[in-house]
Amino acid sequence: MFNLKNIARHLTELNLFRTLNSNENTLYNERLSTRLYLILLNIGIVTIFLYMVLAKQMIMFTINWPSIFDYEKLIIADSDSTIDCPCSYI
Repeated sequence: MFNLKNIARHLTELNLFRTLNSNENTLYNERLSTRLYLILLNIGIVTIFLYMVLAKQMIMFTINWPSIFDYEKLIIADSDSTIDCPCSYI
């Protein structure tokens, strides 16, 4: 089984940008780049996920010859919506 010490050690030693001749300074920079890359990747994924979940979708549909009841029902259903009625008769 995995324990927290092994997981923490693996994460601290993780290096996605490994080169053949790594000295101590290069190894430090590679690991730092790996951590920065993974943090930015996670932020990007979370941002895209939240945008997809929270973004309002525009739904357009047409009701021919709506009654006043239909019009009021649409306004009550979504007060934030933009209801456009170009006709002069409701």
